[in-house]
Amino acid sequence: MVAFIFKVINFILFILVLYKLLKRPILKFLEKEKEIILKKKEELELEKSRLEEAIKKLDIKIANAEKEAELIIKLAEQKAKKKREEILKEAKKIIEQYKDSVEKKIEEEIYTLKFQLKKLAINEAIREAEKILKNKLTQREDEEFIKESLRRLQVGRK
Repeated sequence: MVAFIFKVINFILFILVLYKLLKRPILKFLEKEKEIILKKKEELELEKSRLEEAIKKLDIKIANAEKEAELIIKLAEQKAKKKREEILKEAKKIIEQYKDSVEKKIEEEIYTLKFQLKKLAINEAIREAEKILKNKLTQREDEEFIKESLRRLQVGRK
């Protein structure tokens, strides 16, 4: 058992010597690592704050862009509405002009047809009058012929 105790004491002494020899280099190493980690942490926090600021600026730009887009859309809608009204107004004007033109042509056509109808009626009246006059002349001629015949008959009896 003494050998076991001796081994334990040797082990403890070995640990103490290692502790004395390695304490400072390990502490320096750990301190340097701690500083590096803290520095990285500060850099990351600084980067995080810069990114958050950039995100805020982007959010503001996005909000402004959305407002500008809404304004552009609104202006485009107003322009489109105004253009539509102008087109409708122009179309109504063209339709009205066309309507007036058609009405004028219809009136001219009616006038022409009335004139032709009057001319036709006059020609028909003239033909009828000629027929009547022809019949009357024929009757007069008949009457004269009858009178002449009667006179001859009377002259022949005497």
